[in-house]
Amino acid sequence: MYDKPILLDQLVSVHLRYFPFKLASLNRAASLNGAASLNRAASLNRAASLNRVTSLNKTAAQIVLFAFCFVLVSCSPTIAPFSQVAYEMAVDLKVDSLRLMDAAELPFAASATKVKNLQIRTEKAFEFANGRPKNEHSAEQWRIMNDEDRYLLAGFFKRWESESTLSRAFIVEAKKLVGKSFDAIIGLESGKIGGADVQ
Repeated sequence: MYDKPILLDQLVSVHLRYFPFKLASLNRAASLNGAASLNRAASLNRAASLNRVTSLNKTAAQIVLFAFCFVLVSCSPTIAPFSQVAYEMAVDLKVDSLRLMDAAELPFAASATKVKNLQIRTEKAFEFANGRPKNEHSAEQWRIMNDEDRYLLAGFFKRWESESTLSRAFIVEAKKLVGKSFDAIIGLESGKIGGADVQ
């Protein structure tokens, strides 16, 4: 019948010319069906979104709960809180120790009583630190300070006693070590919870 193949848009235009009423009703039906389909699709999308949101909310709630528990556990003190007594004891002992070390150019016998009294005070500081719960770090620093086999305060006094007098150069270097060790003890104490007010 036709020599050429009919193109789809030609077929549509022929159809529109001869059947215009059908197109309007088809459009209305399609729009109604499309609206119903769109409504169903939208409600399905909303349900799927709600399910995703609910599962995301559950996951988020689990993450928040885990983070809260982690913070709670990690914020519990693992070291003793600040002690004003320990802080003042360390500062006083630092000043007195460095001053007494300056006297090491003179014979030990002249300062033996002062050395003994200072050693008793540093032993008390160790016992005070050692007796506090969760205070192992401070107690260890005091133990090292009081160890005669170390090169800090007790070791300095042991050498002074065995040699009777010490040179000025040795005293200056030893004071630097002892001073830094006291600073570490003082810094640890002032850095504890509640020690922020110490300046």
